Amino acid sequence: METKMIFFLLLTLSHASKLGLCCIGCNATQYNSFANLSWAYRYSLFVDTPNAGQWLSQNNVEFVAHLAHKHVPLPEGKACNFDGAKGKTPLCTNQMLDAALQFNGKDQTMKYLMGWNEAYDQGGSKGKKKYITPTQAATWWRVYVQGMASRANLTLVSPTTGVEKNKLHWLGNMILECWAQRNQGCDVETIAAFSVHDYKCGETYWRDNYGEQGVFQTKLKKFLNQGLSRELNTIDIDTGKNWTTYVDSRRIWVTETNCNGDTGWPPTAPVSGEEQCARITGQRMNANCGLYGKCGVGSIAAMESMETVARVSWWNTWQRNSDNSTKTANAMLVNEMGILYPPGRGIVNGLLSSTDCTQE
Repeated sequence: METKMIFFLLLTLSHASKLGLCCIGCNATQYNSFANLSWAYRYSLFVDTPNAGQWLSQNNVEFVAHLAHKHVPLPEGKACNFDGAKGKTPLCTNQMLDAALQFNGKDQTMKYLMGWNEAYDQGGSKGKKKYITPTQAATWWRVYVQGMASRANLTLVSPTTGVEKNKLHWLGNMILECWAQRNQGCDVETIAAFSVHDYKCGETYWRDNYGEQGVFQTKLKKFLNQGLSRELNTIDIDTGKNWTTYVDSRRIWVTETNCNGDTGWPPTAPVSGEEQCARITGQRMNANCGLYGKCGVGSIAAMESMETVARVSWWNTWQRNSDNSTKTANAMLVNEMGILYPPGRGIVNGLLSSTDCTQE
């Protein structure tokens, strides 16, 4: 699509836009500038802040439930675990999980339930919290998640994946493990879309990796068609499943993205908030977005025009950033009072190249 046409379509963001918000602790103050965005999620099964729930319903912003981790927060400060009792935290039951979804009430428009957040993450300080083996994920998908979605009439989105090898292979293995449990009721068809985390802002990067016949789709199809279950150590080449059609028939949800995976200038520098704004508003059209190809119209505008991508959510809207992370601060859309930072200004302005990206 021509650059001018992309910007014409984005002059005023509306609920037809693919753009959404992800935020754990936002209330109406931080959300207020984004009433024209179409959806939001909070890394939770339910809206845990009353005025955030009111804001979402008043502005017709769809809430997407999210089963973020194996430790599951529940209403009234309670919690449960998928992997057995942890101290005073009980094993999750269907009744607990259903009650968390029902806590949203009838005011929240709910159509989807997203799977686990970065369950492939085995290392670092958050690995213990996040990591789930593909076999365990397939089992929990079969035992808990499919039923949750069915009883609440919600469509399922996969756990997080991406084009990087560890992300893509984790999802591929989970799907194959689910296929191996098909006689027990695990249904790979319940995964209606693929949730992706990827932090690049160049147009070239997104079209190459997630566009038609993108690297992500090509590699996932190859992986599934090999029929290798790495955890079960079995090979089932004749699965009777057309994995090429399976992958091609599913759209991508980019549920976390920003420019933090690019390189700044100089290349060792982080990408500042001002620079992130400039990249997504097409002000770096002919420049390289770090090491990953031309910035072009920027990642968000490119994804708005890509048929393979159904939804996009920038990370992060706002958070207290208690560990004073530079990357968190650089990507934040607003401050605690809801005043726009440069990336937020770029999004609210419809990604116009005339956006003032200076930090005020």
